Amino acid sequence: ARVSGGGGGGGGRGGEEGAVAFLAPLKLAKYAEAFAGAGADSLEDLAGLTVDELDEFMNDLGMSKIHAIKLKKAMDAFTLEAAAAKAAAEAAAAAAAEKKEEERVRTALNMA
Repeated sequence: ARVSGGGGGGGGRGGEEGAVAFLAPLKLAKYAEAFAGAGADSLEDLAGLTVDELDEFMNDLGMSKIHAIKLKKAMDAFTLEAAAAKAAAEAAAAAAAEKKEEERVRTALNMA
């Protein structure tokens, strides 16, 4: 099982600055250098990991159990946020397509 289906959020900064950006609000900034060193600059970088891979990653970085739980909860929230944003975008696209089709039908009926 994947941790996330991907999506937005997490910021566009890289390196340690990017890692601090998503770890600081969780009071986990002390791990920023280790995250950046491992190439994890944003939540998006972690989103494609399986649950086991995420556990291994956090263990390799020496995260305490309570800190790992905090990060997992943040990943859950990130996943839900990304899924909600994707669903909203899909709904907006469907509504726009429906409106365009209705206008096409009206135009065709007016010409008949």
